[in-house]
Amino acid sequence: MTSHRISIPRNLSIMATINTSDESIYYLDSAFKRRWDWEYVDVPGYGREKIKDILIESREEKWLDFVNKLNDFIKVNHQVIRRIEDKQIGVWFLKPENNQVTKESIENKLMFYLWDSVFSRDRRPLESLLSKGDRQSIKLITYSDFVALSDDFIDGIISCEWLTF
Repeated sequence: MTSHRISIPRNLSIMATINTSDESIYYLDSAFKRRWDWEYVDVPGYGREKIKDILIESREEKWLDFVNKLNDFIKVNHQVIRRIEDKQIGVWFLKPENNQVTKESIENKLMFYLWDSVFSRDRRPLESLLSKGDRQSIKLITYSDFVALSDDFIDGIISCEWLTF
């Protein structure tokens, strides 16, 4: 039986990333935290320079501005969200196509994530957002109810009416 050894030069550094919100890697994550040095990287700053011109499909709203407003909406509603640091949206959460984030990707991935992970315990912030202005009072029972109001959801985040909660 032969043994193989690997030598690492003293001037070599190994860098890795880990997403602490991935609950399926909890034990691995804990081991890395104990054994490695690590640095927190804030979500809003990462990748800004590359997404300045990305728009939301059929709108003049820039994706970066929308993400910042959505994260503000999430933070305003912190009282109903567990582990709020892990629930905010990164700028690359949705992948743009032709410098646009599609409405379909907002409905199929972003809104589902908000429904299933961020506001799963309490839908009232979403209902309030969708009931602002001249809209009637909205009650969300199923995800289908929520996704049917995707244009109102996008408009509500963009308008920032929820800042008056």
